[in-house]
Amino acid sequence: SPHETTKEQRCYSLSDSPNPEYYRISVRCIPAPLDNPDNLPHGLVSNYLHQDVQEGDLVDIHAPSGDFFLDSARATPVCLIGAGIGLTPVLSMCKTLADQKSDREIWVIYGMRDTQDIALELEFIKSLESLENLILLLCYSSEIPDRPRDTDPRLQRIFGRPDIDMLHSKLPHFDYEYYFCGPGPMMTSLHKELHVLGVPEK
Repeated sequence: SPHETTKEQRCYSLSDSPNPEYYRISVRCIPAPLDNPDNLPHGLVSNYLHQDVQEGDLVDIHAPSGDFFLDSARATPVCLIGAGIGLTPVLSMCKTLADQKSDREIWVIYGMRDTQDIALELEFIKSLESLENLILLLCYSSEIPDRPRDTDPRLQRIFGRPDIDMLHSKLPHFDYEYYFCGPGPMMTSLHKELHVLGVPEK
């Protein structure tokens, strides 16, 4: 009937460490493509969340689920790689380790185009305060900032993409648990190349 309400469902990763008081997601507002704005619409749910939902509104949600989560009980070195839409679960894992003040060897590799493409940067940087063994690589594929004001040597801004060549040039070894999320081509390439290097599937 014309009075029926259309229900749209989306899955968003949590973007914070576990907290008994709330769940947090971070949603990028998706515009219509610049090269075809008349035939391809803007992101329906992301725009709704940005423009229509107000503090205090109620929304229907499912409990968090899925198999992509950090095993925080382990002590093995960990390498977290995120880009684009894959950034939020990587941040959640990083913040979980920071809350635990983990002494694991941790590498976080964050890929973006340029400074206009960055999100949640300060939350990653704040994790350096709690994680003595964290190295944070901010990777710019288009343009690297001219004068970053970084004082911690564990924070490195470099030109390039989070791919296997970068791992070869930066990581001291490959004996890590790898968690990575991002655009399809990055995921496919990393999965294939890490498998070739002998990283176990699990």
